[in-house]
Amino acid sequence: MTTVPILMKRYSRFASSVMSELRVMILLIACTGLRMGALEGLQWFHFVEMPEQRIYRITVYAKSSKDKYYTFCAPECAAAIDSYLDYRRRLGDPLKMTTPLIREQFDIRQICSCISQCIILYWDHLHYQRVTQALRNKNKRKSCEHMALENSPSH
Repeated sequence: MTTVPILMKRYSRFASSVMSELRVMILLIACTGLRMGALEGLQWFHFVEMPEQRIYRITVYAKSSKDKYYTFCAPECAAAIDSYLDYRRRLGDPLKMTTPLIREQFDIRQICSCISQCIILYWDHLHYQRVTQALRNKNKRKSCEHMALENSPSH
């Protein structure tokens, strides 16, 4: 059986390369209620900065007159977006108004798969810790019982 630390190392390289994108995706979903599918269509012009509030107004499903709506992100999310865009600028990515927020290089489906796998690994790790702790407690009880028997006057 592969241990959790080995599995985590397998994903750490991938996760570190997408950490900024992942943070933005998670915060957008958490702060705005966006569906994962809505992330793919977001382009830079869908984000209108509101500097006084330090947030963005985001147009979701902009191409659909029926499904189009506006949402707002929290200041923490806006800061993550700004940081992510600065990161992309440093890499030489020419940010235009039609630039997708999440680059094609970072396949959203692959990131979602990584998130799912990391959650599974986390739960496996928690289960491993619980089982290990239960075994330690069981061994401590046996040890205490053994010491109690050795120290009893009838022994």
